[in-house]
Amino acid sequence: MAAANTKPTNTSVISPVATASYVQLSAPKLDQYGNSKYDVSLIFPKSSDLKAMKAAAEAAGKAKFGDKWEITRKKTNFRWPFRDGDLDKPEDEAYKNSIFMNTSTTKPIGACDAGNNPSGKPQNIDISEIYSGCKVRAHLNFSAYQKDGGIGVGVYINAVQKVADGEPLGMMAVNPENVFEAIEIPDDEMPF
Repeated sequence: MAAANTKPTNTSVISPVATASYVQLSAPKLDQYGNSKYDVSLIFPKSSDLKAMKAAAEAAGKAKFGDKWEITRKKTNFRWPFRDGDLDKPEDEAYKNSIFMNTSTTKPIGACDAGNNPSGKPQNIDISEIYSGCKVRAHLNFSAYQKDGGIGVGVYINAVQKVADGEPLGMMAVNPENVFEAIEIPDDEMPF
């Protein structure tokens, strides 16, 4: 039984500004286990201050594994949510010189704007306004797990704030404006 004066573990945090990537927030997709999930990858420049997020992840690990935390985090199958873009996604320019994390949730999440409106307060926006390439902050929760042979700390997204538009990432395989020319086909030459 826990002592009455035990402080609750703080595993929730608001992230610094990140670039959203692989956005799947409007509708869920099925994961490898058949569960419906919403997800987004958050890309942070390596210069970002990630101390609060790392502290929350560390707190989640300590809460789950207690005295075995230091040993657990050194296991070869341990997964830490902070990944190096240069090492893990060297072929993807968007991940160059970055730290990224893949976040998910089983529940739909809400989105708001940056508060650049007459009220000065963030206003709810449609989740479809969050796209790969836009700049966001996220309310995150870290939780440690040991399941199906996997062990580590996962990161779960609760809400997102769109801070600014950005260059869309991977939206089209080929930009049609760059490959087609304008044409005119007389009505009598239309094939159908």
